[in-house]
Parts: sequence; structure tokens; C-alpha cells
Amino acid sequence: MEKRLLMFLVGLFLSIGMAVAQTQVKGTVVSSEDGEPVVGASVMISGTKTGTITDAEGKFSLNATNGTKLVVSYLGMRVKTVTASTSDDMKIKLDPDNKVLDEVVVTAMGITREKKALGYASQVLNAKDLNTAGTSSLANAMQGKLTGVDIRTSSGAPGASAQIVIRGARSFDGNNTPLYVVDGMPIASTPDWDTEKSVTGSDYASRTIDLNPDDIESINVLKGQAASALYGIRASNGVILITTKRGSKESTKPVITFTTDLSAQTLSRKFKRQDVYAQGTTLSKYNPNASMSWGPKIADLPNDATYGGNKNNAYTNGDLTSHAGMYYNPKYAAAGLSGWTTPHTYDNVGDFFKTGFTQNATFNISQRKNDVSYSFSLSDSYQKGIIPSTGMTRTGARGAVDWKVNEQWKTGFSANYSSVKITSAPGANSGIVNVVYSAPSEYDLKGTPYHKPGDPTAQVLFRSTVFNNPYWWAANDEYSQHTNRMFGNAYAEFTPKLNWGDRYHLVFREQAGIDMYTTNNATIAEIGSAYNTKGEVEIVVCRRISSTTCLQPTSLPSGVPIESGTLASCSVTSSTTSIAANGIMTARDWLSTVSLRLATRRRWMCTKSIIGKSARWEPSVSCRSLGKTCSI
Repeated sequence: MEKRLLMFLVGLFLSIGMAVAQTQVKGTVVSSEDGEPVVGASVMISGTKTGTITDAEGKFSLNATNGTKLVVSYLGMRVKTVTASTSDDMKIKLDPDNKVLDEVVVTAMGITREKKALGYASQVLNAKDLNTAGTSSLANAMQGKLTGVDIRTSSGAPGASAQIVIRGARSFDGNNTPLYVVDGMPIASTPDWDTEKSVTGSDYASRTIDLNPDDIESINVLKGQAASALYGIRASNGVILITTKRGSKESTKPVITFTTDLSAQTLSRKFKRQDVYAQGTTLSKYNPNASMSWGPKIADLPNDATYGGNKNNAYTNGDLTSHAGMYYNPKYAAAGLSGWTTPHTYDNVGDFFKTGFTQNATFNISQRKNDVSYSFSLSDSYQKGIIPSTGMTRTGARGAVDWKVNEQWKTGFSANYSSVKITSAPGANSGIVNVVYSAPSEYDLKGTPYHKPGDPTAQVLFRSTVFNNPYWWAANDEYSQHTNRMFGNAYAEFTPKLNWGDRYHLVFREQAGIDMYTTNNATIAEIGSAYNTKGEVEIVVCRRISSTTCLQPTSLPSGVPIESGTLASCSVTSSTTSIAANGIMTARDWLSTVSLRLATRRRWMCTKSIIGKSARWEPSVSCRSLGKTCSI
């Protein structure tokens, strides 16, 4: 009984002590700008979860000890920490957070304005949002990060083109590409020609691939007609404003940064394919030349009447013991193998696709000291595709200088250079991926030589060679793009002294820029290629300076007939220029060539890097003017 009474008295004294120490703290939270009460501000005891919010008059009350730290916060205002006072009502003033309320965006001609003052929709992506590991193209860097912007890449291949549409399609002719503006300078972003309705050949990269995402400080997407009014009809599909990095941080010493990232890519998933039935069009007969796999079961191939090792036929010659449990495939025999094999299934899709690799590296040096700032960078990107012989390399250099001459004058420039080389795979009717997926499960596509012994131009494939063997294509044919590009601008700003106060300024800005590039697109089909069995070299050169123009041969060599077809096709402002003639041109007519390519082990191919098609070559071509003899 005495112990219980003692415990009661101890608890009573502790409760009285806590009640004396913890009293009610009252106060009001107001804005420092106009003194108006802040409704719904959070008032928390520092380091705890105890707190309250202000009422409609900005007032609050909280049980806390004298001297306790209170943390007061409100959306759009800076967090403030105060000391609790129980002597009188507290008055806490919160300052507006200018970083949030006065967010600025870059509009036309590099002009910055408060986002809340704009009369149209805009959205900003900062450098931290763009610089994602494994991203080598601008389209991939923006994908999935902008509302109302539909970004679709044609494939996951290196340098693949991308379609970017802002707020839906507007054009019936298919051109819904927005206008790209880099540091106030509109630049070209679309390919120089189409892909011939995408039924043959390879994909052409869009020119946004020339931009290195690591060099970008921010991207502002302007949506709607009001946003793009300054740029006129060119911006009817919206504007993507790109601001590159400059020397913005005050520093007495140069700031050097080096960034690099490595990533690997694999095939995300493989289509489910049947691996029970062999080549053929009927369950009762195996046909090693058929393009479909609706034949007999693979396990029953040794019992096939024509090719089975368990049956008396032209391949067993009555010997039913030497090849028992096997079947004969004429394609294997044509490739130099025995032709006899046991029933087996192969993962032709998994064998063909490789592990891709991407590496990006950027070196930058920048400084801002007194009235001069600069930023210079070198970048290198390397990407190896999951399809053999495909890849991309991009080397770039960039420089930007800004100089504040005095309080009224400011000038500067920016310059960008890039060299992009892309080797891609063909698609549609020229595709090789469709051949990989259609390969029969019982056919060893990887393990079978892709040409006949001693004749590298004679392909071996499980079906008719109207399509290329994928491995033969990777070793012989080529679709390549090589672009050298330079763009930049220089500006001068004049701000007169008008004494209109700190909130009003009048700025005159004059800016001049250039965007020029040369693209060499080459399609090289070896002799025996499904693209052209006689072989073909097609090299197209397009040069653009400011507006789209094309290199055209001023005259053709005297007496040289050329193959019928389009030799050059490129957009010139709003028209298309093409050159066509009839006839056949042989390699002998182009002996003034400056490049020599070894086509196969026993054939030389003489080509010339000009607009158009170097035509078919003839046997016994003499290249003595090159110091070589390439007789066949």
C-alpha cells in the first residue's frame, strides 16, 4: 500500500513539472511583402512531428517550452526557423521564394521572361533531366519527360530517326516537325530526303543527332501559335528552344569538368516462335526451299520420304544404316558441309543479335571572371548496335564567349561542330531482321557458311536469295551516313540608359548565325547482293548552308551515259531538284576516282564520291591510273 502511494505522488509531481515547463505559444504568420496573414502555414517543433497550421487570420497556438525552435514553412515562401517565446504573441514574417515565383524561361532571340508573365504554355527541361546515362541522342533524352509532346523513335538502332510532334499533327503532308532554335538561331532538324516510302533501303537520321545532350543547359518547349509567332510559318508546329552551357559561374580559376558514362543494350524481348514444325507447306513433306515452316515435325524429319535417312531415297541410295536418325539438307551441302544432320532446334534470333554498347564522354572548361565568360568543350560518343556491323560515332567541339564591354554594350558568340558517322541496317523489303525471325528452327543460320566455297558472291540461305543472308549482308553490304556540320551565331546587345527604374529596360539585340553541313550517304551492294545481284554503289552528297541547297554536277563527263534514275534529290527551300538520264555507266568511265574499295577477295570496285550512282562495273576493269590492276 505504501509503495502504491509513493508511486502516485512521484507521478503527480512529474505531471505538475511538465505542465509548468510546457506552456502555450501563440503567434501570427504574415507575408513580409504586404503584411497579409498567411493562411495554412505549417508551424512545427524542430526535430519532432508535433505542430499545427495557421487559421484564416494567420494565427496559431502550440504547446511548447520557452526557447524551443519552431520551423515555419509555406509553399512559395522560404522556410524560417524562429525561437518560441511565451511572454507575448509572436509575429513571424515569411519571405517569398523568388526562385519559384520568379521562374524565368528563355523565349525568342534568347530573351528571358518570367514564366508567370507568359501568355502561352511552355515547359522547361534542365540539364539534370537530359543527361541520362546511355543516351546519345537528343530525342531519347527528351522522351517521356514533356507533357503534350509525342516522341517516337523509329527503332533502337544507333542514329535512328525520331518523330517529335507537339500537341498533335497539324499537317496533311506528314511534316509535323517543330522548329529547333539553338541559342537564338533556327537550325535544320529533318533529313535531307525521304526514305522512298520506306519500302527499300535504310532509315535516314534526323539532324537532331548532331546535338550532344551534355552540351545543353536547358530546353524550353513553346506550344501554340502565340508562342511561336516571332518565327512565323516555320514554327507552326511549335518551337524547341535549346540553350547551351556557358560560363555562368563566377570563378577566379577555370572550372574543368569531365563526364563519362557507359551502358550496354540487349534485345528487350524475342517474339515467341514455334519450334516444333520444320520447313514446308504441308505436314507430309519437308521442303528445304520453302519460306514457311508448316512442314512435318522436326523430330520426324529422319522419316521424310525425300530427305530422311531412315528412308530409301536419292540421298541414302538404299543405305539405311549410315545416316539412320538423320536427314539431308541441300543448303548445308551447298555451303560445303556434309548435308547430313540430326534433328535439332536453334535459337537463330538470340544468336544473331549481339550486346550493344554506348559510351559518352565530354570534357568542358569554363570560367566567368569580371566581364568575360567562356565555355569550351570536346565530346565523343560511341555506340555499337545490337545488329552486327551497325553503330554510330559522334565527335564534337563547342565554344561560347560572352563579353560585357560596358554597362550599355554586350557581345558574344557561340560555335558548334560535329562529325557524325552512322552505319545502319536496311528495313522493309530490303530488311534482314525479317529473315532472322523467319529462319526455321531446325536450320542453323549462324553455324552454316553464308556463301558457297570459293565464291563469296554466291549466297547460301535457307530460302530463295531474293533476301540477303543476314550474316552475308553484315560482311559485305553497307548503308552509311557521314555528316560534318557547323552552326553558330554572334550577337551584339545595346541597352540605352533611360532611367526608367529597375523594373523596365530597353534592349536592342542584333544576331547573325550560320548553319551549314555536308552529308555523304552511301549504299554499297556487293556483287551477289539481293539489293542488286550485279552490285551497286550509290553515293549521294548534299550540302546545306542556311537554307537547304544541293551540290549538283555542273556538267557530266563527255560521252558518258549514266544509269536511268534519280542521281540527286534534295530539298531546295520548297522545291526538289533531280537529275536523270538514260544508259549504263561503267567503272572505266570513272577512272578519275580518288577512292578505291576492295569489294571481295577477288574483285576491285572503283567508285567516285559524287552525287548519284556510280553504275555497274564491267569485268577486266583496269585501274592503272590508280597504280592498281583490278582485272577479274
